[in-house]
Amino acid sequence: MNKKLKQRIAWVIMNGLFYVALYFGAFEGNSGATNIVVFFSWYMFIIWLITYLGVTTDKDGKYKEKIPTLERRFPAWVVFIYDAVSVLVMVWSGWILTSIVYILGAIFEYTAM
Repeated sequence: MNKKLKQRIAWVIMNGLFYVALYFGAFEGNSGATNIVVFFSWYMFIIWLITYLGVTTDKDGKYKEKIPTLERRFPAWVVFIYDAVSVLVMVWSGWILTSIVYILGAIFEYTAM
């Protein structure tokens, strides 16, 4: 199995689990699943913010700017539909702040691609 296929499978599994938690949190009212969705959304936002800022130090202790790039695992339209449906479900459920954070994280992700 090649590296790109493994990355696609990992993306599908990870985002599939996120969708399961999103479904149970939004439509079944499970508060544990809601907490997972909120945590994951904020976690990804913070990770993408740190990555987007890309401030690292070199061996001299000086800051240098590094803009990361990502290899696309799927076409952009697939990822966009996934993110759009996620945000729509969050807004539908009244998780406005979490959906805004999710959108910002997605913007950071798209700019890194």
